[in-house]
Amino acid sequence: MNEPNAVAKHEAFRFLAAIDLPVRPIDWLLTDFLEQNSLAVLYGGSNKDKSLLALDLSCCLATNTPFHGQAVRQSAVFFITSEGHSSIARRLRAWSAHNGVNLKDAPLFISSHPADMGIEAHISGVASAITQLSEATGHAPALIVVDNLLRNFSGDENSPADISHFVRLADLLISRLNVAVLVIHSGHSSSRGLSALKDAVDGEYELSRSADNRLCTLSARKIKNAPEPAPLTFEPIDFLENR
Repeated sequence: MNEPNAVAKHEAFRFLAAIDLPVRPIDWLLTDFLEQNSLAVLYGGSNKDKSLLALDLSCCLATNTPFHGQAVRQSAVFFITSEGHSSIARRLRAWSAHNGVNLKDAPLFISSHPADMGIEAHISGVASAITQLSEATGHAPALIVVDNLLRNFSGDENSPADISHFVRLADLLISRLNVAVLVIHSGHSSSRGLSALKDAVDGEYELSRSADNRLCTLSARKIKNAPEPAPLTFEPIDFLENR
């Protein structure tokens, strides 16, 4: 049996005339926040509902439901989770009931188990699984969510070299599938691993809680190709309560 193919083959090195470079408008998945063909990180301290927000965003994209007032482009989402399926299933059911939106036939797909995003063969496996499912369903992939970095990465998240290796493999995945990759990371802005990741990504978002813990605020700290939008503030809902 053949070994898994590399995530992307090296193209012959060449130059293009400056005048021939295509000018394309930003292809927003989440208007003003997240664009296709990008690598982004969502960070914040522990127990700040980052996973819940990422699942909320994924459901909104898959069903073309505005995300807390922001327009979305309906997209197929592939969610790589480190949680058990039972809690994800309860959250999905509760999200559907709360928003009055049916998830049946929505192009939202959940992984069977975590993936090691620091090993090229594993990245190739992720790409192949997404390609096969996309061909079977007719839904081209647009977003891959990695929830979270710690549980989907065997490298040292505090090592700039290991983080750089992760970024290189993520970039290959983005190039092969023409997707955005959103990485969930628990940490503070001063942590070495997060600093190295933030330097490399196209988009960086912080999720914080108000002093009384009642409100969440999503702030864009870096958007490479557009101005930073105003923060989004909303009241979080624990979808697991009474379920």
